[in-house]
Amino acid sequence: MAIIVLHNSDSQGSRADWAFEGRAHAILKVTFTGNRISAESMQAIGNLAIQHPGPNTVIWMGHGNEGKKVPGTAGHPLNEGLLRIDSRQLIQAFRMLSPEKIYLFTCMAMQWVERERQAFYDAMLYQSGVVKIFAASKKLIGGALMPVAVAIAAGQENPAGAFGQGKVFEETQVYGEEIMHWQHRRNPQRTAQGAWESPL
Repeated sequence: MAIIVLHNSDSQGSRADWAFEGRAHAILKVTFTGNRISAESMQAIGNLAIQHPGPNTVIWMGHGNEGKKVPGTAGHPLNEGLLRIDSRQLIQAFRMLSPEKIYLFTCMAMQWVERERQAFYDAMLYQSGVVKIFAASKKLIGGALMPVAVAIAAGQENPAGAFGQGKVFEETQVYGEEIMHWQHRRNPQRTAQGAWESPL
């Protein structure tokens, strides 16, 4: 399992090299065209997906919208220009990397995850198993993230942060389905005798 770090170039995202250098298998600075991931970055993510077929631990680092003016956007990941990143495209980038775990080093990102739960479910539908998502509902303390990064790189799942603050992230899960299970659930077949096939 590889650790792949995606980040923007704001003051939070620029911590990625400091926190994960020598610990992650790949660290990629994502560039943007407006609020969308640039074609070059999507291609680079695709190349990482080929090199690391997964399942992987995928980490996003960058500031999130605090939602002071628009509370319904709290936690939405931002690019370095403070534009809200296109949600479906960012989730698609995560999916390309065959995640088993996703960590969002973004303030209040769990609020975004909950709003985008259906998009996460749709994107992760054909993953081989459960995808665990770790994110915080509150603001993160940037200086407390280094020990979390070190612990994640050492194989700990959802480790505690610095300064005795306990768990930094909350956990939620998206349940993937194999294609055969999905087909059976959506379009169950009858046997030759007319009975419904039992679940796989």
